Amino acid sequence: MRTQSEPSQAERGAAGLVLAALVAFLVAIVATGVGVMAYESQYRDRIYPGVSVLGVPVGGLEPLEAMGRLQGAVAEAALPAVVLHDGANGSGPTARWTVGAGDLGAQLDLDAALQEAWTLGRSGVFRHDLVTRARALWWGYDIVPDVALEPSMVALSI
Repeated sequence: MRTQSEPSQAERGAAGLVLAALVAFLVAIVATGVGVMAYESQYRDRIYPGVSVLGVPVGGLEPLEAMGRLQGAVAEAALPAVVLHDGANGSGPTARWTVGAGDLGAQLDLDAALQEAWTLGRSGVFRHDLVTRARALWWGYDIVPDVALEPSMVALSI
């Protein structure tokens, strides 16, 4: 008749350590998942932290709040002047005009900039979104809006 030998105390200790490490690993994964879900839930209707437009922080704000903050900040700022050249390729001097950006009908496209701020970290690819949110949170992400010129105003200014 065969008898089963009892595991030694060293074998039981090693098995206990492996089990404890596995449980700790699983708890860490679950805690990370819960943290990510809580973060997403907190910013479901808001722009993720760390995002700014023209240096104006809009992270943590709802899009309408962000637009109000941007319009207030941009109203104080003036667009730079624009230098226009006639494009002559001859050996003589070329004509140059310095015109204010406002005279050309220049406007910042704040709607598109806020749309970009909103979609940052919301591409639908979990791993990519997680990395994008972390980068915005740690290093920031500044969006520079496009400038649109009004063609009729450009023609009048020349």
